[in-house]
Amino acid sequence: GRSTHRSQKNDKFIGFYRSIFSSWIIAEGYVETGKNKEALNLLPECLRLAEEGDDSMLKLWAITTIAEIYAKAGEFEESINIAENITAKDQKVIALTLIADEYLKTGQTEKANKLKIQSQEVAGQIEDVHDKLWIYGFIADDYIKTGDQTEASKVLFKSLGTMYSPKYLSDRDSTSASISNKFAEIGEVK
Repeated sequence: GRSTHRSQKNDKFIGFYRSIFSSWIIAEGYVETGKNKEALNLLPECLRLAEEGDDSMLKLWAITTIAEIYAKAGEFEESINIAENITAKDQKVIALTLIADEYLKTGQTEKANKLKIQSQEVAGQIEDVHDKLWIYGFIADDYIKTGDQTEASKVLFKSLGTMYSPKYLSDRDSTSASISNKFAEIGEVK
């Protein structure tokens, strides 16, 4: 009856995502060992499978990861096309930021900066203030990781502005402490 149908649906779901994850892990392994051609042969099928999934966070995570792997393989145009088609703004920001990091690794600073600006613009469009704060934290952490304290500071100030908006009803003390800790990481607070 009903539990058999649910079990079959869960089995299908697990099998579906297991095949995507296996393929992308193999593709990522190829990229990490310099076998980009082999990775690029797997990625279109990974993307097709991911796009057939339901609109769950797993699907969005899979597509974001596939975009990042394309960037790691040097296929920036394809990775950006994938990222720009992600409908969930928070995942789009993550994908654009990860692609920007790959540009930085190849010395393409101007292209990286353009993507990071684009990711901040998308972050600013996020309606849910909790999601917006989380994504600003992600962006600030990324700037800290890549050594750009000035930009990290700017994003953290955006976080403060978001935190004090009338829409934010959560515990401002703990959120403020979290933002202050990030400022401390970049040397803005002693």
